[in-house]
Amino acid sequence: MVTCMITWKLKEPVSVQCYRLIFDLRINAMNQPHYISSKSLQDYDDPTKVIVLSKWACIEGLNEWFKSPERESIVKQMKSCLKNPTKYKIYRALKLKKKLEGEFTA
Repeated sequence: MVTCMITWKLKEPVSVQCYRLIFDLRINAMNQPHYISSKSLQDYDDPTKVIVLSKWACIEGLNEWFKSPERESIVKQMKSCLKNPTKYKIYRALKLKKKLEGEFTA
């Protein structure tokens, strides 16, 4: 399982159109193979900072979504809403029990 963290810094004032695009990205992701769940978060002190955490069964599923024409179209529209480039970070589950037992491989 992998988790993707997407960070957006939106232009002020944040338009309804920007929120619509974030919503559309999430709805489209939900229809993809290997999608598990997602959560959209807005910075409490800075409402122009939005983070989306999405969980995927495998990195291949996430990569397929990244390459999809639906996503590319929405991301292209999203650029007009952004103050800074989008940041992406991929994480995998930390298997603490295995680490504590001395298994230090990925």
